[in-house]
Amino acid sequence: LKKSIERIEFEELRNSLLNLDTQSFNHYLIDIYKELSTKGPNNNVGITFSRFSDFLSKTPSFITQRIFNTINSKKLELISFDDFVYSINLLQFGAYEDIVLFIFKIYDFDNDGVIQINDIKLLLSLLPINKEENRNKEYKYQIESLR
Repeated sequence: LKKSIERIEFEELRNSLLNLDTQSFNHYLIDIYKELSTKGPNNNVGITFSRFSDFLSKTPSFITQRIFNTINSKKLELISFDDFVYSINLLQFGAYEDIVLFIFKIYDFDNDGVIQINDIKLLLSLLPINKEENRNKEYKYQIESLR
């Protein structure tokens, strides 16, 4: 993907990532980690929730918090380099079962090893839902702007 392009096709991006070897991918992760990491209160270096949240700015904050907590296996204030590289490598190159388990942990809000109706209710209660009239206004505006 070194060529300059105006848009990226999903399949092209996916194929380039699938063909990327682990060593090259780790160099890429090191660059991202360096960009996101800061010194913490005890001079530890890592990614704070604030920086992580800024990086995932379009993701709802409660999901960002769950992803942060799932990556942060040491349960410190910062995501360590080891946790960051391990988690991203797992999502990119991991076995299907490991990826599903990682995602499962994000949605298991009470960390009891089971996604229950209360986890789903909590998830749904945190989702931003537009009232019908607001949605209709948005659609009308979008349609009018296309004319």
